[in-house]
Amino acid sequence: MRSLFFAAALALSIGAGGIASAQAPRGTETATTPPIGFVPIKGKNRAAKTPAGPLVVGAYAAVLAGLFLYVIYVQRSQGDIARRIEELRRGRDP
Repeated sequence: MRSLFFAAALALSIGAGGIASAQAPRGTETATTPPIGFVPIKGKNRAAKTPAGPLVVGAYAAVLAGLFLYVIYVQRSQGDIARRIEELRRGRDP
């Protein structure tokens, strides 16, 4: 059950990036013309000053940490399975 959860989470995380990057542009608006119905947010200047570098590094760190933990999980699971198989072989041999 846990392996199914991890596989689904991995598939969703990989698929979400592909879907987001495959989005088609929305109409003919340019960067200088806001879309119809656009209302600017309050505090725009504060939001514009947020640096993207730390966020990107944090995202990569989170993904790498997740992959590292998944590899450890798979390694432990394979060790448990190998021990069970060895126990079954010992029980079957006379």
